[in-house]
Amino acid sequence: MMKRRAFLKQTISSASAVPISLGMLNAAKAATSGTTPTNFVFFYVPDGCTPDRWHPTGEDGNLNFPSQTAGLADIQDKLIFLKDITMYGRDGNPGGGGHEAGIKRILTANATESLDLYLGRRIQEAQTPVPYSNLFLGLYANYQSTAQSKMSYNKAGSEPTYLDDPLHAYTTYFGDMGTTPTGILQNKAVIDSISADLNALKGKVGYEEYQRLNTHTESLFEMEQRLTKPADTDGDACSQNVFNPGGFDSSNSAYYEETNADTLFSLQTDVAVQALACGVTRVVSISVSHKVSPNHFGLAFGQHHPMSHTTGSNEFDALKSYTNAKFKQLVQKLDNEGLLASTVVLLCSELGDSNSHSQQTMPFVLAGQGGQGSKMPTGRLVQADAHTNLLVSLIHMAGFTDVIKYGDDGISQNTGPMSGLIL
Repeated sequence: MMKRRAFLKQTISSASAVPISLGMLNAAKAATSGTTPTNFVFFYVPDGCTPDRWHPTGEDGNLNFPSQTAGLADIQDKLIFLKDITMYGRDGNPGGGGHEAGIKRILTANATESLDLYLGRRIQEAQTPVPYSNLFLGLYANYQSTAQSKMSYNKAGSEPTYLDDPLHAYTTYFGDMGTTPTGILQNKAVIDSISADLNALKGKVGYEEYQRLNTHTESLFEMEQRLTKPADTDGDACSQNVFNPGGFDSSNSAYYEETNADTLFSLQTDVAVQALACGVTRVVSISVSHKVSPNHFGLAFGQHHPMSHTTGSNEFDALKSYTNAKFKQLVQKLDNEGLLASTVVLLCSELGDSNSHSQQTMPFVLAGQGGQGSKMPTGRLVQADAHTNLLVSLIHMAGFTDVIKYGDDGISQNTGPMSGLIL
């Protein structure tokens, strides 16, 4: 960290030399401009789907839902179902390679860096700086997992660590329970310290320097207000007491016990929503288990992956309905806390047809507020084109419209955002 003496010396030396203040000025500008930075949540569920039991049919606003997605019918006005979306390999053919290739392809489209880390990095560099560029939350994500079993990869192609223990996740991202999030406190302390020094200097400099210092202190004040004021001013998501473990004890790896699935989903959802509400991050990735999932989430039958290969399986329907119910829980909590209007959620998996291991008719669903004036109207069934176009659409939603291609699907004409998805 730059010492305060060096900061002060550079601050008064020239109008163009403003160390650390560029990010703060951008943040203050965002806080006062009336625009809300877009948040992103990537919600992975394992092992694909049974296409004719997943994909709805019918007309927008009055969709017919088959067994695996029936539980989403009452929030269809918040959703966009993507019809016939295909993930391609670098050779321009529908992707092969089963689970292993599919899990790496979901957010990379055959690039090295996955979209969640790419967005986190670009938002951190170009928009409002936040304590964490990305949060990685798991539900059994590391239970009996192997290398390259999750959807996230950095620029070097390495996997970040997903945190399966919600208590550990909370203390990692927010500090001790019952306190103001650590990252916010640290940023506020820096601002308080710098502001005090700037105010002390005002009586020791000439008029031009005084005006320059005055501008800086005003911007720092605006930044401080943003850090200490929840993103959702009408909700309680940034309250100190919003995270309540309810007696859950994570000792002895209780976060791997299948009978704790409901509790784990609820607690990790709380961590994700509070992080977005408090401005701790703009990008959250949630991995429900991993490819070739061994989990059953406390339901009274076999493991997820074997059930995915049972044709016409009511058990697999029940497993998909269960994870969809948890996706719905996340969407509803974001909505209740006033965050859905500024958040895009992508539900995704590594396969289309789980039994054949195809990467066509992928079970991708977007969630958002989608009301009047929204750039992404919801309550629709959208005829999709290439998977790469979906990723570009999400990048454009973050404001980075300079990107026309993400990844490599071997099809040169697959550029730009997905047709009809963004207005």
